[in-house]
Amino acid sequence: MPLFVRLGCVAVHKGIGAPAGVDPLPSGADQVIALGTRAVSDVPLFQRVRVTGRLDAARQFLLDNRTYRGAPGTKC
Repeated sequence: MPLFVRLGCVAVHKGIGAPAGVDPLPSGADQVIALGTRAVSDVPLFQRVRVTGRLDAARQFLLDNRTYRGAPGTKC
């Protein structure tokens, strides 16, 4: 066990992390886009967006711990 701990410490010290050539996911955190300003298909993945509107409580529902045929999920 101490050997594995020591090897882990060496790996962290050397900066061994993600393989070379693997880019991190784009964050989109540098700016916030209002969702109505462009088509949803034109918004980059993982982009921060601002949404405005009003809650329609009559159409609100909660899917909590639902199963369908023994598997997690719901019947569509």
